Amino acid sequence: MGSDSAASSADRFLRVAHLEADVERRAARGGAVMIAAQMLRLALQIGSTAVLARLLTPHDYGLFGMAAVLAGFALLINDLGLNTATVQRADITGDQVSALFWVNLAFSALCTVVTLASAPLVARVFQQPALTWMVAALAPSLLISGAASQHGALLTRQMRFRAIALLDLGSFAGGIGAAIIASSLGAGPWSLVAMYLTQPVLRAVSIVALVPWRPNWPKPGTELRSLLGFGGDVTAFRVLSYLSLNADNALVGWYSGPVQLGLYSRGFALFMSPLSNMLPAVRQVVEPTLSRVQHDRERYQQLYGRFEELLSWLTMPLAMVALFGARPLVLLALGPGWEGVVPVLQLLSVAAPIQPVMSTVSWLFVSAGRTRDMLRWGAISAVCHGVAFLLAMPYGAAGMALAAGLARLVSAPIGIKMAGSAVGLDIKRLLVSASLPLGANLAGGLAAMFTLRYTGLVSPVAQLLVVTLGIGGASLSVLLISGRLAALKELLLRRASAGG
Repeated sequence: MGSDSAASSADRFLRVAHLEADVERRAARGGAVMIAAQMLRLALQIGSTAVLARLLTPHDYGLFGMAAVLAGFALLINDLGLNTATVQRADITGDQVSALFWVNLAFSALCTVVTLASAPLVARVFQQPALTWMVAALAPSLLISGAASQHGALLTRQMRFRAIALLDLGSFAGGIGAAIIASSLGAGPWSLVAMYLTQPVLRAVSIVALVPWRPNWPKPGTELRSLLGFGGDVTAFRVLSYLSLNADNALVGWYSGPVQLGLYSRGFALFMSPLSNMLPAVRQVVEPTLSRVQHDRERYQQLYGRFEELLSWLTMPLAMVALFGARPLVLLALGPGWEGVVPVLQLLSVAAPIQPVMSTVSWLFVSAGRTRDMLRWGAISAVCHGVAFLLAMPYGAAGMALAAGLARLVSAPIGIKMAGSAVGLDIKRLLVSASLPLGANLAGGLAAMFTLRYTGLVSPVAQLLVVTLGIGGASLSVLLISGRLAALKELLLRRASAGG
């Protein structure tokens, strides 16, 4: 460590001035690559879900979901938000990144030890003795991920989106392969543990091999205060978000048991799979892109508007398929015995119209360096979700699903308003832009339901095909004629601006 060649590699990965001139082109190419990779990832996830749901039971998923509550929380805070700080900063030194690496590694070791020590407590809370060893087995993933955190941040900082996409896709496929092999051998919930461990190992090894940067030993006097403050705000926001968005799993498991948790977790996974696959990939493009132009307000607003509209067109059809095609989707994806997931999937769709916009709010705060405002919004959102979940707890998986959707509808407008004021966005303009994909997909879904009602199709394959074609056809038709609607759209935007 600390060699001249390592220092040279660090300098090459730290410089970003050469990216600013063609940031739009890089973002467009990177976005296309990441979206294509995520489509492949989604196909893998759907296929693996169909296979694993036939090899595992709701109890298996519920048991693993209990174990993942603590491990998932620890993984969330594992990097202390310092990789985000490395990506966002316009200027950062090699000594600073090296110091952040050692902070990450030390904290990851601490999280690993705490998770191991907490395993018996988790088993007692959920009254499931098997959780002790499952939680302990998940703990090493924290140390592995922490060791590669700054390497991954440097790769993202350089907008190396093709490499990132291949790394993520390869590690995801490896984890799925491990889970299917283990479940075929009768490992039960431990096959999900195998998937959870395999993915970070493959990703960490690949990133460290790809990025030639190696850290120096920490140097006294290295300025870290602002970076640690930035990372602290990001971590605190992640904690609040995790608690507000995942307390539902803990409450369902604790109050209603592993079967209800298994139904809820599978419904939530089916609903969120398009977003959970798409959003991390898009975020890896949006945050570094907006960070590179954070001082050019006009370019910033134009780029975000394009990202938001693209995200709405990509995710809204998938969310509407989950809403209008819930029953055939569950039957095909999970098989017999999972019918209880249908109302969960439908009730979660209450938040579908606002989900694409809400998911990008934190990206605005981070890229603009307004993490303290983001933390305030996180606190407001946590209160909204916490109250909703506590009220819904006695009503099982379906009640919790409705509470989750309603809590998002309440907290999202607050975050959008705060983020918009922080970066000078025209909120009404964004809402008008989002209304077109929402209207097109709703119309397609309603047309599909009308068709199913009067044709009497009973085959789940035929039903899902009609819903998919109806929603996809409506979206594609509107996109194809969008040029003719440009004048109407501009008129609506001018009226919205005048009204403001």
